[in-house]
Amino acid sequence: MTLAQVQAAAAFVSYLILTWAGLIIAVALLVPGHADRARIQAQDHTAKSIVAGLAMLIPIAFALAMVQGAPLLRFLGMLVIFASAGTLVLGSSGIALILSKRISGSGTDASEFGGLLRGALVYSLGLGFPFVGWFLFLPVALITSLGAGVRALISARKAATPAAPQYEILTNQGAAQ
Repeated sequence: MTLAQVQAAAAFVSYLILTWAGLIIAVALLVPGHADRARIQAQDHTAKSIVAGLAMLIPIAFALAMVQGAPLLRFLGMLVIFASAGTLVLGSSGIALILSKRISGSGTDASEFGGLLRGALVYSLGLGFPFVGWFLFLPVALITSLGAGVRALISARKAATPAAPQYEILTNQGAAQ
């Protein structure tokens, strides 16, 4: 292996870490409500997020098997994979928000965006750390992120369901005392 190949590999890993951090920040800024729900799920319901992430590995495994089949199955498999990837990024933005809150609360004088930037970079750099990050932190973090993303989307769907209307016409118009 030549020095140029080593430098190319290091540059590629650095590129992946920075683009992952950028994607996390973009999702956190574009869908802040969903990212905050993912933060709540990952922070307050960590065990449930891990279980949901492990459960999501089953449809992902089926989708990976479907990609090897007929064109329609390939299409459906890729839809499942892309939806899972989007959910994973949503959950990762929630974890970056957790880190952001903890970094901002540690006495640093950072803006919200600065805290989010730092949280995303810390999370991404942790995933890219050789051996410990790759084989220990990465699987646990990504499974937790996937579960937090799924649970955030489910909780958003429940929150979007309108409750039964409360008709208080008489009290709103001052007729009832």
